[in-house]
Amino acid sequence: MKARLVATIDEIAQVLKIRHSPKQPWPSDRRSSNRGADLRLVCNAWAMIRAQLADLLTGSRFILGVVAVDALTADRLLLFSIVLTGTWVTDVFDGRLARTADRPTRFKEYDMVADTWVGACVVAGLGLSGRAPLWLATLGIVVLGAIYLRTRNPAVSQVLQGIAYGAALWLIFTSPGTSLALPLGTLAVLLLLEYEKFFGKVLPMFFNGVAAFVRGEHYEGPTDDSPVDIETDT
Repeated sequence: MKARLVATIDEIAQVLKIRHSPKQPWPSDRRSSNRGADLRLVCNAWAMIRAQLADLLTGSRFILGVVAVDALTADRLLLFSIVLTGTWVTDVFDGRLARTADRPTRFKEYDMVADTWVGACVVAGLGLSGRAPLWLATLGIVVLGAIYLRTRNPAVSQVLQGIAYGAALWLIFTSPGTSLALPLGTLAVLLLLEYEKFFGKVLPMFFNGVAAFVRGEHYEGPTDDSPVDIETDT
């Protein structure tokens, strides 16, 4: 009986020793450790999918451009206003996601192409719907589109987009049953979010592109992560 009691006490002592060992944390410590590991796993997973999300947003603008044409030709201006706003939102957030991704995005070099496509689609929709002379819309798309694809000068794309978006906003403003509240309100929010990029990169890129085009020099603009600095290749 005494021997059995001693053995039981030894077993209890061994259990307590294991539980108090630094190599075997208490259950609460294990739960905290597991939560930390889960949080790191979620953060790593989010970092991994940022590039895919950026590519998805960039690619979506090719689809939204087609939808914009359909909305204009079908005289669904409210839908057109929503689609136009969506293209601006995707343009901002695909860049934000790409800059924080853990690897380069696949569609990074097609970002400006997607923007040019949207601008061309808006101009095409205005021409096909009779809101602008079809010959003039076709001429603008062919000339500016061809020059951009030939030179990759971002200023040419920005001119096409400026014409398209200016005409689109004027159409929304002058059409009954539509309002500029959504597109202009969204533009204001996006400008606040991207204030430094707009004035520190986008505007200088435009003027640098115009200067390079006039001089006959090659200029494709800075990369999404690089500072604004004109690099020409004659």
